[in-house]
Amino acid sequence: PDQPIPICIDQDPVMMSGTVDNGNYGTVIWSGPGVTNDVFDPVDAGVGLHTIMFNYEEPGPCILIDSFQIEVFPLPENDFMLSTSEICVNEEVVLTYTGSAGPGAQYLWGIGGASMISQPDPNEEEYELVYDSPGTYFVTLIVTENGCFSPQAIDSIVVFEPLGQVVLNCG
Repeated sequence: PDQPIPICIDQDPVMMSGTVDNGNYGTVIWSGPGVTNDVFDPVDAGVGLHTIMFNYEEPGPCILIDSFQIEVFPLPENDFMLSTSEICVNEEVVLTYTGSAGPGAQYLWGIGGASMISQPDPNEEEYELVYDSPGTYFVTLIVTENGCFSPQAIDSIVVFEPLGQVVLNCG
């Protein structure tokens, strides 16, 4: 392949196979970072661009050598924080993305029924949320980047009923 083959760091090891179209049967030997026998393990290779070698030999002096690249991507970071863990109904809480995903990342937010005061902007990392009913709500995030999915991050916020109006009685 002309382009590196993308693989996520958490992907299962891959069994590699290759043939030479000459009608004969020779020996194929795979080598490179993360390769053991005919298996490429992204964890063993580590994050980065890796060159994998394909060596084909049959009886006689001829050897065929070829290579391709595999790029192992890390899982995107899904870190975020809430400005507080408790608010009253219709008060704002600020949700801040604190991970380090790149510009091509996609964010799947779960905001538990909140209204988003500031609309999500791919270049903005803060959002203002408002809840209109009391209860415990969960905010979740999954980040996708380079075909890799972060685990789900989750946090909770408790929303309280506002206090009643003050009634003053004199004398």
